[in-house]
Amino acid sequence: MSYSKIEIIGLRGYSDKQTLNLAIPNGNEGSGLTCIVGPNNSGKSTIYESFRAISQNNPPSFTEGRRNKVAGDRAEIKLSKNDGTFIELKTTVNGGSETSFHENGLNKNNVKILTLPSRRTFSPFFGKSSWNRDQYINSSELSAVRGSQFDSFAYRLFTIQQNQEAFNSVLGKVLGNVPNWVIEHSDNGNYYLKFNYNGSFHNSDGTGEGLLSVFTIVDTLYDSSNDDFIVIDEPELSLHPSLQRKLMQLILEYSATRQIVISTHSPYFISWTSLANGGKISRTVKESTGTKIFELQHA
Repeated sequence: MSYSKIEIIGLRGYSDKQTLNLAIPNGNEGSGLTCIVGPNNSGKSTIYESFRAISQNNPPSFTEGRRNKVAGDRAEIKLSKNDGTFIELKTTVNGGSETSFHENGLNKNNVKILTLPSRRTFSPFFGKSSWNRDQYINSSELSAVRGSQFDSFAYRLFTIQQNQEAFNSVLGKVLGNVPNWVIEHSDNGNYYLKFNYNGSFHNSDGTGEGLLSVFTIVDTLYDSSNDDFIVIDEPELSLHPSLQRKLMQLILEYSATRQIVISTHSPYFISWTSLANGGKISRTVKESTGTKIFELQHA
């Protein structure tokens, strides 16, 4: 069963309950894609944070700055499936940071959502560890501070290298020519990515943010399965428009059989094909009474 909607109240600008209805894949290109648009500071990233919070293993702490005072200084997130089952994440005590999960037919252990933040830079030098997809999802937690480095991705690189042919085949759909890359071990004990461009070598410390961002996004897709759920905040960041177009085509391809949610400022991630096939577009607006979500309706 697919997820049908997420409801948010009391988180940042969400002073009253707002609902994001989710596209459900039907096998057609883009049918499972939910696209969120809106100006800066209108609440798009808060939706991403809501998915991350309700999908993590342990109940997160909602800092004072994240809780909306107009909503009673408490936050609630409700994720529902189209069979009527749902799970809620609620502030335990008004005015406190701690939360708890409440299951209603939807078991917490079965909520597997891969969430990818807009800030996708990670430390160029890292230790050795290898995470499969489930470990990666289970280890993702809502950071207390927005903009923290995305260092957990480094633990996926060893797994990606073991499946490099499959990964590169998807990476090539975006980049065209895939650079030769390996994980290298420096003499001081750190690991890093080493790229070979026609005999010219450089490491992950000198790699542009665009390439590393594409790495992280392709990783969410290449080993995913039908019916998986993926949330990507601002996939266009640091990407040339030509790469944005190619990446969007890849997302449309995968969202035929997967639920994918993206928030974006880029026109290249708006697809009329997706809309015609059942995809959804919603807009966040910051009004005087708080953040509102408006869904584009079919005529």
